[in-house]
Amino acid sequence: MTETAGAPASLEATIQPYRASMEKDLATVLAVAPEPLEKMTGEWQTNIGCLMADASMAQGDSVFVKRTGGHLDFCLLNHGGIRASIGKGNVTVGSVFEVMPFENSLVVVTMPTAAVKELVDYIIREKKPHPLSGLSFTINSSGKAENIAIHGVPIQENASYHVLTSDYLSNGGDNMVFFQGQPTLTLDYKLRDVLIDYFRKSRTLKTRYEPRITVEK
Repeated sequence: MTETAGAPASLEATIQPYRASMEKDLATVLAVAPEPLEKMTGEWQTNIGCLMADASMAQGDSVFVKRTGGHLDFCLLNHGGIRASIGKGNVTVGSVFEVMPFENSLVVVTMPTAAVKELVDYIIREKKPHPLSGLSFTINSSGKAENIAIHGVPIQENASYHVLTSDYLSNGGDNMVFFQGQPTLTLDYKLRDVLIDYFRKSRTLKTRYEPRITVEK
């Protein structure tokens, strides 16, 4: 009886130093957000989605260059993978864990032009603000894609492109089946760590607002 009653206090004494250390790590300030980064504001794009895709491109490309000598062409993540918004002010390690609680890692999928067009059709069909960087296109009045470009250059027929995404999506998550069966390179870089590294380096989180998806009226 005495041992049973004393066990929780003993356990708490054992855990407390680890809890204190973890809480200190989560409270570490990485950067400042001059404005709220919202996941529910924006029809085809959100500011937090653009920031995450841009951060992934910047961090992922440096790894990809070291591995292969080549560069990434564009990045696609999924809107559902963003689990929280970030408020104006200090952004901590804990903030990043709230945004990205999953253990997803970056991968690079080499895709032919036809699969890239399937990817664009998927985005239009889904009508969700999936995080996108490097790829742009226009949705015409008939709901079809036009002017598909990568870093402003029209996509070429019979070419192949290095597309950055997560291991979850490359395995067909969120019905992104166009990734499946394509050559894939794992970067061994968790998406959460990507954000932590990018935020720490940036210090002030600025979202690039250039349109990635334009809708023709």
